[in-house]
Amino acid sequence: MHPIISLLAVIAIGAFVLMLSVLFTTESGQNKDMMIAKSVAWGTGFFLSMSVQVAAIASMS
Repeated sequence: MHPIISLLAVIAIGAFVLMLSVLFTTESGQNKDMMIAKSVAWGTGFFLSMSVQVAAIASMS
């Protein structure tokens, strides 16, 4: 598999784990819809920031 594709796959798995950890560490009194939105926001931000770094490194080589 191409190294960039494998790095993006690892980043996607990391984003998924981050979203799950945000959901599972919520307090019981919080709104679930708000926590799902927060989880998706964290996961998307993580994926985008890491993907930009992979693209920048790939363009250097």
